[in-house]
Amino acid sequence: MALSKQIGGIRSNLQSQQKEIPTQALQELTEVEGILYQLSRDLVDYEEERSNLLALADIGQVINSSLERDEVLCLWQSKAKVNPLKYWKGLD
Repeated sequence: MALSKQIGGIRSNLQSQQKEIPTQALQELTEVEGILYQLSRDLVDYEEERSNLLALADIGQVINSSLERDEVLCLWQSKAKVNPLKYWKGLD
């Protein structure tokens, strides 16, 4: 988001100056600002997904090395952002 804010600041500075700035250049800066903003939001989503996948990999390692359900549930609960009991069905 920092890059999109910088582009927005540049666009604002150019608009506030008394010089003639081509309208197309200002429109393109606005488009670049929007694209950078969307990319930064997408990056946040991808980072969250990556974090969840890494937690799932850790859980998979525990499952493969341990058959203790309580240990697996505790690890899942500490690493994942979802309640493991929602997914743990029919194992009683």
